[in-house]
Amino acid sequence: MSVLIASRKMYNACLEELINHYKETGKYLHLYEQDKRHGKESHPDLPAVVVDTTLKRLHRSFTNFFRGLKEGRSIGFPRFKKAPGQWTLQSSWTMWGSYPCDRASSP
Repeated sequence: MSVLIASRKMYNACLEELINHYKETGKYLHLYEQDKRHGKESHPDLPAVVVDTTLKRLHRSFTNFFRGLKEGRSIGFPRFKKAPGQWTLQSSWTMWGSYPCDRASSP
């Protein structure tokens, strides 16, 4: 299975886990608690950085959703991702020191 498909499936599983945890306890499942549950044992086919960035993406969407509600904006609830065309990998690292990858130039 490709990393792209595996990370999308992990995102959907973690979203379902967040929803079920809130329904059962009435509390939000913190990013670090969920990160402990989804380590190398749970997802051996995914690099650790992909697991981390996928979880951060999910929790950022929840943060934006609740911030939008608080500010009175109409923002949709985080959705399950259906097709690989809707899903991309995000990078949490930079190359060449402090310059982002898209701004770096080769010598």
